Amino acid sequence: MRLILALIVAIALGMGVAWTFDRDPGVVVLSYEGWVVQTSLSLWLSATLLLALAAFLLFKVCGWLLGIGLAVRWWCQKHNEHVAQRLLGEGFERLAEGDLLEAERLFVKGAARAQQPVLHYLAAAQAADRCQDIADRDRYLAQARQAGTSHLAVQVTIAEIALKDGRLEDARSALDGLYRRLPRQPQVLRLLARLSELREDWQRIIEILPRLRSRHALPAADCDALETRAWQGLLNGASREVSALSRVMRRLPRRLQDEPAFLLGQARALVEADAIIEAESLLRRALARQWRADLLAAYAELPVRPKLRALEQAEAWLKDRPEDADLHACLARLCMHNSLWAQARRHLDLAIARRAEPRWLHWLTETLNALGEDSGAADASRRGLALAVGVTGRGLVGR
Repeated sequence: MRLILALIVAIALGMGVAWTFDRDPGVVVLSYEGWVVQTSLSLWLSATLLLALAAFLLFKVCGWLLGIGLAVRWWCQKHNEHVAQRLLGEGFERLAEGDLLEAERLFVKGAARAQQPVLHYLAAAQAADRCQDIADRDRYLAQARQAGTSHLAVQVTIAEIALKDGRLEDARSALDGLYRRLPRQPQVLRLLARLSELREDWQRIIEILPRLRSRHALPAADCDALETRAWQGLLNGASREVSALSRVMRRLPRRLQDEPAFLLGQARALVEADAIIEAESLLRRALARQWRADLLAAYAELPVRPKLRALEQAEAWLKDRPEDADLHACLARLCMHNSLWAQARRHLDLAIARRAEPRWLHWLTETLNALGEDSGAADASRRGLALAVGVTGRGLVGR
């Protein structure tokens, strides 16, 4: 309908223009530097319209040709990207199959076609590294650094390879820069935690642990285990200085304060620092909260000191736990430290009567030797050896 109306209007306008120029065609005179051109207005308008139409058609043809060129270029780019992605996938398949040289070849071939070849070069670097081709690996890493905008991926790959090779300073150089720019990036945090543990930089692990947890860079159980190792490392590092050890212990998280393995580590560190009174107090408070055989065993090995009342404390515990074999063994060991051989024998007899342990029979042998009962000592030694061999034999059969 619109086309019909447009045709009607065009015909009407054409008839009107023709009727107008039929009455008076008009005159157009153009003059330039002595040259004069004279023509009718109708001819001048017709020529102008034809030139405008020709210019319009030329513009459309040029646009069409340009569009064809862009379309061909777009198709070539898409085709190259498709080929690059296919080569990348095939390269990862060969890498998983262990065909490292073929994987490297596919990655490099794909990089030549990809618009962003960073991933291809990084994968090629990993393949070359697994082939122990250090020169090619470094060359691919340099090409990845030059070709891409993904600085994070390149630096992370460099750090991973350096950690694997044991080049801790190179890994630290890469990760320190990344951590300053991206302190919350999970992979950076994971690698930094791994590097810090290898370098035994326990303080840095303590500092980044909150971010490791909040960014879920490691499972909660792994974070807990890492935290325990870090605090244990700090304790070990401060074990020869009481003031430093006290500072570390005051900063301990509540979760670790009652952890048996950690309590034992603290006690050992205090003993190494010759803080025997503090070690006894720590173990005594721990045993008040949780009665455990391993804590009792550590209490029994406390060195003798003039002001140490460990033996009196163990005897006080015995009033409430007269049938506790581990407590009797603890008392026996404390008596041995104080050369109270008769009391040590009595407590060892009571402990072994309730539960025989090779270690306790060894103590009994030592005690009987000190008392001059050589035959009894030999018998206790044979019993301890037989029990130890029996335990070992059962363990081997069980495995």
